[in-house]
Amino acid sequence: MRQRVDLVILLHNKKAIAEWLSSEGVPFVRMTADGYRPEHCVGLVRFDAAAAFSGFEEHCRRVKPKSVFLASLWDEMIPEGILEIDGVGAEKMEIGKNGLFAADGASVAELAVGIFERKFRDEGRGWLPDVLYLADDYFAMGALTALLAHGIRIPEDVRVVVWANKGGGCGPVFTKRFTRIEVDIRLCGTKVVESVLQYLRTGAFPDIVDASPIYISGDTFT
Repeated sequence: MRQRVDLVILLHNKKAIAEWLSSEGVPFVRMTADGYRPEHCVGLVRFDAAAAFSGFEEHCRRVKPKSVFLASLWDEMIPEGILEIDGVGAEKMEIGKNGLFAADGASVAELAVGIFERKFRDEGRGWLPDVLYLADDYFAMGALTALLAHGIRIPEDVRVVVWANKGGGCGPVFTKRFTRIEVDIRLCGTKVVESVLQYLRTGAFPDIVDASPIYISGDTFT
């Protein structure tokens, strides 16, 4: 780095960048699900995307859906070993993205529309599971567009759980309250900013800063 830096906030759990910052002696904060804290890492902000899945799993234990499809463009959005529950058939949905890449939210939604349109074209309604988890808010927007266009009723024909970013203005939206794994973006930002300000004032970063998502039961999976 060519200029003095008081603190770096490292998002998205990039371990290689953390190691570089550590080697350069740059103070930094990691936003991460693990406890890895190399030299010069002054604090951790816990962001454990898998944490909220325990609520989803408990819900499935109670309701016992026979089939749950987990749909995402990104494998890391679905933790390994999720929903290994007796009597619940959970599997990652084969979405056939064929190397497609979307750089922005609108493109992700558009890709999802195409993916689900092909499912209906090739398989009719027979592929629909008891529960469909859509692991991104923009991806959920596109998937829901395709489902509703084919007359699929939610939750009567398929129950739906979505990833939802609260306060970011990116949806998804529906006439019923979503059952969801929710990240409150503004709350996360507030926690990070307050913790950084405390560090800059006192030289000490808070011991526990948790910005993990939570599971919220709504009307689309009851």
